[in-house]
Amino acid sequence: MTRSALRVAAALAASLALLAPRAAAHDGPPYPIFVDEEVGGWTVSIWTDPDVGVGTFYYYVDGPGGAPSSDLLVRVTSSPLDGRSEEVTAASVVAEPGEPFQLVGELPFHHRGLWDTRFAFELPGGAALGELSYELDVTPPGLGAFDVLWFAFPFLALGGLWLRALLAQRAYDREGGAADPDPSTDVA
Repeated sequence: MTRSALRVAAALAASLALLAPRAAAHDGPPYPIFVDEEVGGWTVSIWTDPDVGVGTFYYYVDGPGGAPSSDLLVRVTSSPLDGRSEEVTAASVVAEPGEPFQLVGELPFHHRGLWDTRFAFELPGGAALGELSYELDVTPPGLGAFDVLWFAFPFLALGGLWLRALLAQRAYDREGGAADPDPSTDVA
């Protein structure tokens, strides 16, 4: 590999390394925030996909004595820790048949940041079973501010390589590497 190719490879690696700290934020499938928690005799696991716009919660429940999951209602309430918007609340609904989770809920998150999230568990008629709390990090879907840079990077890299080749060709031409042949040696 030539030195210039090594420099280009090193520059690409350094550019990708700049994106590494962003990988700590959530982007991808739902992840668990509670697993097999006991709440009022029910075993509950909660998975979430907390995106700005609509955050989704998936509830895996196992009732005491084989009680149907439709007997449980989960009310989720969340408020931003920075106080930039109002508290939001939503109730769970029974999931579509065939889904691995029994209940699902959606909550409108107005902006990114940490949100204090509380899950209240109730039986029909309003009998409270208990509550769980979690500090949820709400992130934009995708890569957030880096989306444009991430998707433009291949085009910018190709443009940079093309510009480098153009400048190298001009330098080569200036040094006489592609000088015009001597017109006196032309045979007509």
